[in-house]
Amino acid sequence: MSLTQMDLANKLLVSNKTISNWETGKTLPDIENIILISKYLNLSLDDLFLGDETMVEKLRENQQERKFYRVVTIS
Repeated sequence: MSLTQMDLANKLLVSNKTISNWETGKTLPDIENIILISKYLNLSLDDLFLGDETMVEKLRENQQERKFYRVVTIS
């Protein structure tokens, strides 16, 4: 499947800059967009996540940062 950043951005209703940031690892898609990407590309979530160790690791780091942030803001 030949797919441009703009094609995917239009399908997900985000900017092509957002797609670029996801590709470069600057940011990650939220869970809703991950599910939409999975459906659009006809990939299982397992294939989508496990096929890209970088994404899995960044999601883990992001989750840990959110937990830390919640502890700091609640304290």
